[in-house]
Amino acid sequence: GHPGNDAAVWQSPEARRADFNLAARRMYSVAEVAERGADVRFVLDALEREPPSWLPRSASARVGVIGIGLGAQTTQWLLGEQMARNLAPVVERRVRAVALLGPYVGFEGPAMHQRYGAITTPMLLAYGLTETDPYGLGMTSQQRRAMVDLLVNARVIEVRLPAVSLATLLTPGSEPPPAETARGLPPLPSGGTTPRGEPPTRGGR
Repeated sequence: GHPGNDAAVWQSPEARRADFNLAARRMYSVAEVAERGADVRFVLDALEREPPSWLPRSASARVGVIGIGLGAQTTQWLLGEQMARNLAPVVERRVRAVALLGPYVGFEGPAMHQRYGAITTPMLLAYGLTETDPYGLGMTSQQRRAMVDLLVNARVIEVRLPAVSLATLLTPGSEPPPAETARGLPPLPSGGTTPRGEPPTRGGR
């Protein structure tokens, strides 16, 4: 969470009149994600300038990021997803690998086949197969599956979880769901994976 995020959502005029679709659209807007991306860059710059004693000086040049919800969108922005037609992709080269839980799928701006060309960073993406989108923003499991197919320039491991949502797996004391495994792969305790190796050419996958 970034400073002011919770207040911006739950104390907003939209939330007070229970228009959570509009509140979500505002929080996932390009202006908001650009501000959150700037927050991350500020932290990385500070760590490079004055690294704490426990952090090797070179560590801030090779960063891994885990993004959940709005954090997933922030991470995708840092990787170079083009979220607006009139803005060139911004790639944060210090981010070398990411894990996205419930990745963001754009509902405005460029079409999906145009959004992901600049993303080359290795990625792990996890989402629930039966997730629904309460805000009507298009972030369903089907849309996330389509997103994975269009990340043609990045090495991707996709984890499809047969749970209603990832929140089920994060609840203390809850049992993991039965495994659902992609064809030809060994079973996993928490779901299934589909890995991709080296980035394929556009002619073949």
